[in-house]
Amino acid sequence: MNRLTVHHSGDNSAATGPARFRGWQRYHMDVRGWGDVAYQYIVGKSGLVYEARHTDYRGDTGTTYDPDRHFLVLVEGNFQSENPTAAQLDRLPMILAWASGHFGISPNTIAGHRDFASTACPGKNLYSLISGGDLKVQVEALLASGGVTLA
Repeated sequence: MNRLTVHHSGDNSAATGPARFRGWQRYHMDVRGWGDVAYQYIVGKSGLVYEARHTDYRGDTGTTYDPDRHFLVLVEGNFQSENPTAAQLDRLPMILAWASGHFGISPNTIAGHRDFASTACPGKNLYSLISGGDLKVQVEALLASGGVTLA
């Protein structure tokens, strides 16, 4: 892995959690023909972080970029029309810092899906944290304090 790439689910569903994520997985496998859900990790609205596609396997995308060697994190929500929850804003830098340390990926590579394809993903209200550098600063601070372990 050599990049940290952030996505959003792009919908405003009130449903959340593992049952919803398994629905995405079924759709990605049965309709898209992919080997699993597209992303390696999912940050739910509650801030819980879920392992999705194993990091040994390349992620997928429904757009034109090749996500090979990208660590893909999906943040649940539609950030064109809503803001990430406080819990998501707390956990997203943590999972990115973990991946940065674990895989040796520079925080300088943090990008949004829209940086690689013609899409609004991860939505203006999340992308502003990427483009403004705030997310990178948070990840660097976590790494400087000793990094993050996944429990």
